[in-house]
Amino acid sequence: AWYWAGHDAKALELSEQILSHTTAGSVHTEAAAVRILALVRSGRLDDAAETAEAMVAPLTNQPEMAAHRYAVAALQLARDDIAGAQESLARLIIFRARDPEWMPPALLLSARGYLRAGQSDVAREILDEIQLNYPASPWAKEAAEQAGGFAETPEHH
Repeated sequence: AWYWAGHDAKALELSEQILSHTTAGSVHTEAAAVRILALVRSGRLDDAAETAEAMVAPLTNQPEMAAHRYAVAALQLARDDIAGAQESLARLIIFRARDPEWMPPALLLSARGYLRAGQSDVAREILDEIQLNYPASPWAKEAAEQAGGFAETPEHH
């Protein structure tokens, strides 16, 4: 919750406390993912990469797989590995499509990747999908703000 609210220092502190008391399992994996995300947003990519490399990737049927894939994708995108980020996000979207916590931010991160790759038409479709499928979420608001930067086209009015 601290990470999504933009409190990276608190998210980092809490995740490090959890990691110091656990060695495996879903809580450990999610804490490691939050640590990676907070480090990425703080610009500490090498520290984030070190945490990511130490993580054991959860199986696709485990709920914490979504947190893992999202964190890895955020790191990849921060390092300009757009193809790697999109692959990580595609796995999350395919295997955890009904995950209400991670699906909307994964779609938003995917849209950002497509924008950076110069595929604004695909990004716009994803932003529209977020607004349609998650209308009351903070992700829909963010998607609307990003979509507002697009010029109106005949197919998007």
